[in-house]
Amino acid sequence: MNDFLLDEYEINYSSPPTLLAQDDIVFDGYSMQNTDKFITSKIDYEDLKNINLNTFDFPRIDGGGVLSKYYRKRIITVQGTIKAATAEAFSELIDEVKTSLRKTEGYLDIRPLGMDEIRRCKATVTSIDIEREHYNVTFSPITVVFITMEPFFYAIVSQSQTYEAKTVTFTEEMTHLGSAEVLPNTYLIFGAGTSATALSFTDPEGRVLTVTVALANGDVIFIDGENKNVYKNSVAIDFSGSFPIFTPGSNNFTIGFTGTVLADVTVIAKKNYL
Repeated sequence: MNDFLLDEYEINYSSPPTLLAQDDIVFDGYSMQNTDKFITSKIDYEDLKNINLNTFDFPRIDGGGVLSKYYRKRIITVQGTIKAATAEAFSELIDEVKTSLRKTEGYLDIRPLGMDEIRRCKATVTSIDIEREHYNVTFSPITVVFITMEPFFYAIVSQSQTYEAKTVTFTEEMTHLGSAEVLPNTYLIFGAGTSATALSFTDPEGRVLTVTVALANGDVIFIDGENKNVYKNSVAIDFSGSFPIFTPGSNNFTIGFTGTVLADVTVIAKKNYL
């Protein structure tokens, strides 16, 4: 039953979820893009300036090659204006901004222009420049510099797919909708009749992760690709090989079993963005 005042909202109105109600630029819950206090006019989060390219020169001919390429930290600069109604309120606002942006590795959430999806990374403020002159009684330009050691932004909501009642080795496809590689997390829940001694995960590039362990009804295996660990019933166990990597687009992968199984398999992957 609706509990809003008469004529306050249309019939069957419900409040929007936090994801849609959240402002476009938020750090650790503090809005940096609203009309009341903080208005961001420029942010350079889309730039890629810290690509670590390891190269070598050919010793006897012209040219060279690439040994590796990795995405490293990025510096994100926010420029805008802070404002308040009175001089006293403005001084309090300056303290509020400094206090609200102080957290080490807080979540920096950004909604790209024209999109509903919010993208996130862990970041830390390294500089707050309040360009206040004598005439800035109730407003001032402000520049805030963040450093994030995470290489990619990622959507708050991860992508996932469940493959139910698998009884033999199987190959499936999952589409990664982001624009950067991701290491997926995988849950395997084993049901009645399971009696196996090993499992494996082969990614589209042929990398194979092998887990040699006894499996029975009720066991749960968690392959934590992000942190490179494997758990059986929440206890860390040994593994061999390489953790799977999904690239943007379609990814065909194979999960194999040694023995008899009944398994529900869920693959979860962050939607990473360059």
